[in-house]
Amino acid sequence: YASMLFTTLTYDDKDGIAERVTKSILRDQQNLVLIGMPGSGKSSVGKKLAELLDKEFYDMDEEIELRDGRSIPEIFRDEGEEYFRELESAVCQELGQLSGAVISTGGGIVSREENYYSLAENGKLIFLNKEPSELPLEGRPLSQSIGVERLYNQRLPLYRSWADEEIDTNGLSIKETAELIIK
Repeated sequence: YASMLFTTLTYDDKDGIAERVTKSILRDQQNLVLIGMPGSGKSSVGKKLAELLDKEFYDMDEEIELRDGRSIPEIFRDEGEEYFRELESAVCQELGQLSGAVISTGGGIVSREENYYSLAENGKLIFLNKEPSELPLEGRPLSQSIGVERLYNQRLPLYRSWADEEIDTNGLSIKETAELIIK
């Protein structure tokens, strides 16, 4: 198609090669970004997805903990949510610049609009939706303090507005969820 802009040549793409090549390049270069509630399986599914696709895996929460030297509950306890969200946005911006990676985000990534642009620029955002009653509370400071149902109801519209795809993970294994994403 580019050559048609600069020459008198014309091409007929009856066999759809241009679309297939474009999809292939996107599949290799675009990040797969998993969003959803804390405990929805983003890290577990992300690891399996990276394994099945032979891609690098990055867990945003692990990256934050490595950089700060404390666990997320400790960061929340010692510094508060605003400090944590600043760290999260910085890591989000860095990971969003990667190509061809699988990225698992924290559940509250949707709390700052700027994070969307960092992730969506080179990523396909996939919302892993799990019933609130099935979500664990341990090690989840906001799920414990606010309540998982309330937090889910607050964030659901944001997850859906950010997502390119939504996967209902209820009743699915980690492998089944990863395979569904690949399809």
